Amino acid sequence: MQNFLFWYRLFHNIESIEIIQQFKGLDILILLNGNTVILIEDKTYTKDHSDQLIRYRKVVEKDYPNHLQLPIYYKSGSQSHYRFCKIAGYQPFLREDMIDIMNEGKSMGLRNHIFLDYLKRLEQIEAGYQSYRWLPIDAWTSLSWQGFYRLLQKELKNGGWGYVANARGGFQGF
Repeated sequence: MQNFLFWYRLFHNIESIEIIQQFKGLDILILLNGNTVILIEDKTYTKDHSDQLIRYRKVVEKDYPNHLQLPIYYKSGSQSHYRFCKIAGYQPFLREDMIDIMNEGKSMGLRNHIFLDYLKRLEQIEAGYQSYRWLPIDAWTSLSWQGFYRLLQKELKNGGWGYVANARGGFQGF
């Protein structure tokens, strides 16, 4: 809910908005009121690599100097940590955040079919991550393991997890 209030205040006084998809490799660039740029890098089942986040910020700075930058790292999947995106100045915006905001919109009466389909898809993904709670361990999927490792990482306040490739098809390891 706290994230929803931030976004509501940000977007409440919009006088102009321009949305550019695939701006020099960046997934979405939003120009607000001629003085603010929102950079959105959308990662589903991959993560940032090869300093791309820092490069995107530099490209935007060059094309839009003196604009306030609000870099967002949107993650509808999951990853072990977000240290590198934070170092690059991006704010992680996770699947759980999007679900919260979209449920708020739904409770306010939003009934657009695309909106509701996307919310349903995100909730299905989240159910996959939470499935370790009810599935027998021999039925766990990759998402089940990731959900369990996220819980383990939170409880231990340490650790990391990710995909480990091998000749037998790989696995999620902690």
